[in-house]
Amino acid sequence: AYVHIAHDCIIGKNIILANNVTLAGHIEIDDYARIGGMVAVHQFVRIGGHVMVGGGSLVRKDVPPYVMAAREPLSYAGVNRVGLRRSGFKTEDIHH
Repeated sequence: AYVHIAHDCIIGKNIILANNVTLAGHIEIDDYARIGGMVAVHQFVRIGGHVMVGGGSLVRKDVPPYVMAAREPLSYAGVNRVGLRRSGFKTEDIHH
């Protein structure tokens, strides 16, 4: 369904944008990021690789690689273990 990607965004490889994701201008999303439904991302934000952003979140700050982020205000909820496992990362690499 509807996804809006504004001007000057850089979108990496193998990104999943669920329904109603809205990206403002000048956003960078690294490879293998997952963005849940109805997420709005503020301009000039950078979202790292292998990130999971929970549905309904408002992203007003950068999201570091390999983490899960959700809620309003946005908070980091640990390492995206499931996503990393599904991408083929070894358990010891995830723990590191």
